[in-house]
Amino acid sequence: MLIIKYSDIINNNFSLSPNNYNKVPIETTNVVPLSLLVEKIIKGEEIGSRNYTQESVYKFIRTSGIVNDKYLLDENENSILNINPNSFVSKNLSQGDILICKDSNVGDVAMLRKDYDTYMFSSGINKLILKRHKNYVFSVMKHKNFKKQLITLISKGSTLKHAKNTYLKCLIPFPNDDKVIEYVSNLTLSIVNKEKIILEKFNEINKFIENTIDSNQKANIFVFKFPRLSQILGRSRLDTGIYNEEYKKIEHKILNFSNGYYYISKNKIHGGNTPKQRIIGGNKEYDFYWITPTSINDFGIFNLGDSIYCKKQNINKNCMLIINRTSKGGKGEYVGIAHYYDYRHFGLAQHNQGIYRIDGYPDEELIFMTCLLNSKYYRKLCANLSMGSKMKEIKLNNILEIPFPNFSKNNRKTICQNYYNKETKLNDISPTQFLSIDNEWNKKAGIINIYESLHETKKILNKVIDDIYNNVPINITYKIF
Repeated sequence: MLIIKYSDIINNNFSLSPNNYNKVPIETTNVVPLSLLVEKIIKGEEIGSRNYTQESVYKFIRTSGIVNDKYLLDENENSILNINPNSFVSKNLSQGDILICKDSNVGDVAMLRKDYDTYMFSSGINKLILKRHKNYVFSVMKHKNFKKQLITLISKGSTLKHAKNTYLKCLIPFPNDDKVIEYVSNLTLSIVNKEKIILEKFNEINKFIENTIDSNQKANIFVFKFPRLSQILGRSRLDTGIYNEEYKKIEHKILNFSNGYYYISKNKIHGGNTPKQRIIGGNKEYDFYWITPTSINDFGIFNLGDSIYCKKQNINKNCMLIINRTSKGGKGEYVGIAHYYDYRHFGLAQHNQGIYRIDGYPDEELIFMTCLLNSKYYRKLCANLSMGSKMKEIKLNNILEIPFPNFSKNNRKTICQNYYNKETKLNDISPTQFLSIDNEWNKKAGIINIYESLHETKKILNKVIDDIYNNVPINITYKIF
């Protein structure tokens, strides 16, 4: 039972918020306040929505770009905004810089993957310049206990939390062995690099798809025309998405592809369901994965989330899973995102009605269609095909309307290997060679395979930092996890 003293209440400025009295247990005595590790703080700016523009080389990073489950920035059209050049204030953002949220999602931190010369950040964000052990300190700040410490130190507002510079009071535990600091730093850089390469490979696939489609067109020229009444009546839809120029232009490119196109067969697409009798739990709590739209991220990667116990499972072979509904984004740009489910690796699973399942195709075909659906062209197609206001949805018959270009065998292979390519994982790597060998492995592996390694590396790193907090001996093992 937690006993709160009157002196504790005085020290917390007479706050009666329960959060202010939940202490994070730290068994080690080797702790340093973050304030003693920070050399300089660069504050953000508030420029006002009047300075947001449609197009600009100058960008504005919002607090939503710094999230708990990513080490790098979460870059999308909602978190990174285009701004008026006259409102830009340089923050000299360089590769490896650390940003921390002091407002809204307080305590979340991110490391920059490159130089962001034309980017600035909001007033809810600070840039930290650290005196020493930058990568180690960053990894401890990503750990759940850092945020727990911070939450106990701040008062919650009616809608948002505001931490100001209170995060500087948080304690950073250190091991007594410098080799452990090096180990944590190396694992952190491995995670950062894996996230970076996943993004690079994803963009490479997208660019390759667009270039292949654009450079293999028949002689037919695209001419945009407004729809006839007969076309509207034939499709029984009044929403403008499927009639606008953007949709029609992309559709034309695919239908005009020199090697032809094809559609998904109706008998190979299946809906999902939520079993009437079921028990749903956490990761690996039960024998089968429970897959919903939130289980698949923006790269088409399965997040290895919840598990389920049910009598029958609807995933029993290799397949492609397609998100058919989501409230994310608001424009439909996140419906239709697909994932190649490797049954041999993940085993039996159950997906709900928010997911469509495509099976009965060769593995390479499933991977190829997955990559197409996740590309920019197909994100725009699916967005325009979707319907609904708050909850965007793409119907089964709309999936059947989506054409897929007949890429050559070599082009399909190039795409598929970037997405899914198993590489042998190596053990017993020396500390000095770890990052270079890990980087070479990442270059050869596919997005899915790198993500699995990323997931395991994060688990190992979190366990190591748990042990540092609890003053438990650390087992140092360098390998491709």
